[in-house]
Amino acid sequence: MSSYVTIYSSTSLPEIYVIKGKLESEGIVCFTKDELVAQTGTYLTGIGNGVELKVHQTDIDRAVQILQEGGYLQPKISKKASYIPTFIFIIILFAFLFYIFKKNHVF
Repeated sequence: MSSYVTIYSSTSLPEIYVIKGKLESEGIVCFTKDELVAQTGTYLTGIGNGVELKVHQTDIDRAVQILQEGGYLQPKISKKASYIPTFIFIIILFAFLFYIFKKNHVF
C-alpha cells in the first residue's frame, strides 16, 4: 500500500469517478481512498482531504500528464511571495486600533 501515492483529491465523488475512469481507460491502475465515507456521509468529506485517488508510484508521471492534458490538473507556477499587502493591512489595523483607543481614552 505504501507504493501508492495520492495523485488527486476532491470532495466531489462524481469528479473522482470521471478522473478514475479516464486513468483506467489509459491503462493506469488506480483506486480511491475514503470513497465509502463520501457515499454514506457527504458532509464528512470536507473535514479531511475528501476522496483521494491513488496510483502506483511507477505511473505517477503518466497519470499527471493525462490529467494535465484533460484539464484536471494545472501545472504549478511558482509565485514570488509578496508581503506588501500583508504589511499594509497590519499598518491600517494598527492605525484603526490606535484611533479606537484614543477615541475611548484608553491611553
